[in-house]
Amino acid sequence: MDWLLLALLANLFFAFNNVNIQGITKNWVKSGRNYFILFGIIWFAFLSAMLLIFGIPVPSPFLLSLLVVNGILTGLSLYFLFISVSKDDVYKVAVILSLNPAITAVLSFLFLGESFPTQKLVGVLLLITAGVIASLSKNSLGKWKFSPALIYAVLSVVFMSVSNIIIKFATYSLPPTSVLVWGRLFMVLVVLAILIKADWRNDFLHVWKSLSTSRFSMVVGNELVSLVGTLAIIYAFALSTATIITSLSATYPLFVLVLELIYTRVIPGFIESKLDIGSLVLKMISLVLLVPGILLIY
Repeated sequence: MDWLLLALLANLFFAFNNVNIQGITKNWVKSGRNYFILFGIIWFAFLSAMLLIFGIPVPSPFLLSLLVVNGILTGLSLYFLFISVSKDDVYKVAVILSLNPAITAVLSFLFLGESFPTQKLVGVLLLITAGVIASLSKNSLGKWKFSPALIYAVLSVVFMSVSNIIIKFATYSLPPTSVLVWGRLFMVLVVLAILIKADWRNDFLHVWKSLSTSRFSMVVGNELVSLVGTLAIIYAFALSTATIITSLSATYPLFVLVLELIYTRVIPGFIESKLDIGSLVLKMISLVLLVPGILLIY
């Protein structure tokens, strides 16, 4: 059951990382786009160091081309994730991201030949319902509205799901460390594409110059946590099926909710979290729907 521990540990680390991203974005770097560029620079340094230290060989042309595509998809997924986290409560984003198991189950059935019985279909529908409920809130006029993060979170989870299928396929032939390094190294292409736009580049440079050494060190530490989580989830993919591992990613919202409760008491004002009665009720309903959804897909 090593894959179970690895998957749960990865989701805890991702929850910690994403809650911190919202606080860092809100207080220091001012936008999800700026955090993504910063993230891309840090990860490029991490992966380049791993490439040199461990002497990871270049995969075959076919696998390398797949991992280039994976890097671009992962970059797009994380870009939209950081945008969504900067726009609303991290828990809402986390529940929407729990659609990942639903989409991965369908893609695994279509491309990897994994089974898709009726119970998985019911699980998929429950996860979709949970995502819709979590994304709802009332505006100042008392009318229901969807979260401004919804479209970005959905785009993130779609790109993430396709990336997961490529990762699972790559682990058939490559060790997890190779999949991590080559599969993530090409995220830098998305960062470079963003920096082409002059306004975005200048905005980032302004943030970069104003970022203190201590705050930059905290960002690096936060991404080290993400690196360990990513390595853990890739090892988990190598040990079990794509559907099972991504199903366990639905524990991620629970970790986020617990961390939000801790942060709002230990570091008040650092993150944006709606913890009024109405919001808590919606969060609990979505969480209750997630549990059977996970079990049915599993």
